[in-house]
Amino acid sequence: MISLGSQRAFFWDNGMIDTGKTTASHLVHHPLRKQVLMTFDQPWEGDGCGAFSLVFDPQLNRYRMYYEAWQMMNSQGTEHTLSDVKYCMIESEDGLHWERPNLGLHEFNGTRENNIVLVKSMFPGLRSLDSCFVMLDENPTPAVPERYKATTCYQTKNEDGTWHRALYSLVSDDGVHFRRYGIITEHGRFDTVNVVQWY
Repeated sequence: MISLGSQRAFFWDNGMIDTGKTTASHLVHHPLRKQVLMTFDQPWEGDGCGAFSLVFDPQLNRYRMYYEAWQMMNSQGTEHTLSDVKYCMIESEDGLHWERPNLGLHEFNGTRENNIVLVKSMFPGLRSLDSCFVMLDENPTPAVPERYKATTCYQTKNEDGTWHRALYSLVSDDGVHFRRYGIITEHGRFDTVNVVQWY
């Protein structure tokens, strides 16, 4: 049996439990509904926000959460739409109280007063952005100097009308102004969040 002292530990299996000497058992507690931390109700967010990725930036001393936003259903809620996915960012100093920074980067319905970070028009020929993931690279000797790294499914149309998919990397110094860096791989569908990290 491993002594944990006063530390807390998550027990995935019986590796740290001597079942002959304890009545401890595995139990997954049900979540409790408490306060609402953030409501995604802005016009550019539509009815579908997902693919969340969270970073803590020690230089800013704040959390940043990136997420995709798009309109999934028509106004009657009877059929799916094909609105463009946008990537947005919210910030928090304590992880509980979140705000949308007014970034002023991309226009939506005639105004740039929003928190949109990425849109497909940034990348000529792109059909859509999808399944974006953002991380903060704290590698002391990174191969690519920008602190923020991201992945996204990158779909373009070939001359013969077929679609080409690739997993692209994006980079940013400030976590707001991203640019395309290059292709990670072209083998796969990339239709879910493609997580990358440096440890």
